[in-house]
Amino acid sequence: MAWHTGIAYGTGSPIDAALLNGIGNDLRAWGANVDAGAYGLSNAAFLVLNPGTLPASPTVGMIAVNSSYQVQIWTGSTWAAATTAVAAGIWWQAAGAPSSGTGSNGDMYLNSTTGDVYGPKSGGAWGSIVINIKGPTGSAGATGSTGSTGATGYSPVYIVAAGAPSGGTGNNGDMYINSTTSDLYGPKSGGVWGSVVANLKGSTGTNASAANWRGAYAGGTAYAQGDGVTYSGSAYVALQATTGNLPTNTTYWQNVSAGSVAWGSITGTLSSQSDLNSALGGKMASVSGSGLVKVASGTPGLASAGTDYYAPGGAVAIADLSAVATADVIFVIDGGGSALSTGVKGDLRIDFNCTITAWSLLADQSGSIGLSIWKGTLANYPPTVANLMSGNSGQTPHITTATNANSSTLTGWTTTISAGDCLRFNVDSATTITRVTLALKVTKT
Repeated sequence: MAWHTGIAYGTGSPIDAALLNGIGNDLRAWGANVDAGAYGLSNAAFLVLNPGTLPASPTVGMIAVNSSYQVQIWTGSTWAAATTAVAAGIWWQAAGAPSSGTGSNGDMYLNSTTGDVYGPKSGGAWGSIVINIKGPTGSAGATGSTGSTGATGYSPVYIVAAGAPSGGTGNNGDMYINSTTSDLYGPKSGGVWGSVVANLKGSTGTNASAANWRGAYAGGTAYAQGDGVTYSGSAYVALQATTGNLPTNTTYWQNVSAGSVAWGSITGTLSSQSDLNSALGGKMASVSGSGLVKVASGTPGLASAGTDYYAPGGAVAIADLSAVATADVIFVIDGGGSALSTGVKGDLRIDFNCTITAWSLLADQSGSIGLSIWKGTLANYPPTVANLMSGNSGQTPHITTATNANSSTLTGWTTTISAGDCLRFNVDSATTITRVTLALKVTKT
């Protein structure tokens, strides 16, 4: 921690110039009371300057160095050679203020963090700061020159191809997938791919169609991997050997039906499959004792209430699926951004028998509109107002100061449409609305 150790300078003899120059101008004065009694001086002082530069206004007892590096003392009228050896103290340098245990009387101390100078130490105490040698912050240095351009970077890629990679494939850092085996290689390093690091292909899933169907699940039955059962209207395949574990336990079973029956590899006549009726329990169909498929009456979209349908060979004979099918007849009237005008807007030909059950209108903006629908056969095309089918005034499709309207009240309507009939759409009145969509809800007959 010492910055400058003590040295005794002989009477009038030169001192080490290198030592003084090493101190330089950073520290100018060593304060009063440098063990004055030892040198017969009252209030002695030691001043460090550039060698040969003596103070212009010295005080009695001040010590300095002449151009010959000799210690001089100011007598009050002249500089004279020192008659007694002068001891230099020790300079201490450390971060923070000095503690009382640091150094000896006569020593000086520099706080390297703040630049504060303490001393000379006297009576075992450092006292207050005597000077701060830290100068102002220097100006910013000049901007350094631009460094040389670095090497071109490389972004690794994934390469996918059949077979293992060859040494010439790809660059260091790349990854490679063997599309045949799903083996993963990489990253390539030192021009070498190395061994397979992983395989991306999952294990083969259970093939429901190849399951060994065992019928309805029984708790006491031992099942092997691949056995199929039905349970609560769903089909399950065993993932491993199991006894007493319900099919809903996903550790042992896989649901292969998602709520519907998995038929598996059923062959032969339907009546010979002992598990078929169980599998179809709660479903829309069953198998009769004579091998006929029965569709229960009232099945939505298949049979009318009160009627059961049978057919040999597994084919279900349905009298008329369209009997319960519904549809929408859509017609759009667009004014191209302008308010709709009155008059005929177009025609539609209907290709199936049906009955109108309701209508709805959707407009592009709030307003009012009234429509009428005319119906006629293709032989009598086009229909006219005399063929009005959409009811009397107030019952036709209309919107009143709104964006939409609908109704299933069809008082005065001719609701029956035969296959081949043509419908003509007429705007009776309109305000503000520039586009409207008419939907006729129909039931096929």
